[in-house]
Amino acid sequence: MMVLFLGPLTQLAVESPRGLFHDVKAGLNCQSWSKRVKDLKWLRNHVVAPLTEEFVFRACIIPMLVPCTGPTSAIFISPLFFGVAHFHHIIEQLRFGQDTVFDILICAAFQFTYTSVFGVYTAFIFIRTVQSW
Repeated sequence: MMVLFLGPLTQLAVESPRGLFHDVKAGLNCQSWSKRVKDLKWLRNHVVAPLTEEFVFRACIIPMLVPCTGPTSAIFISPLFFGVAHFHHIIEQLRFGQDTVFDILICAAFQFTYTSVFGVYTAFIFIRTVQSW
């Protein structure tokens, strides 16, 4: 489980201009947390989005896929939807001109890979714990 969280940490380390440890240390600062909780964009990205993603991609899509594809196929198909759903970041980054197109595509491929691997794992856990089909 811990290895799956290396994807976001690796992405943070690559994208962080000041270094990963500086960002982690800044994130632990209580003053910065009080500012973040008041920021609607931060709340959307770090609280609402993960909760709704888990609800939609695990609790809704998997029960619809299992009767059509079977549990094993659903474990591998649902994360593809989850990974593709993150491609909107490409448009966002292109719109704001944050990086070169090549860098944006590499970042998107990396994010698609680790979100899909994480999705396979969580879909497997979901199916094993629900077992109502």
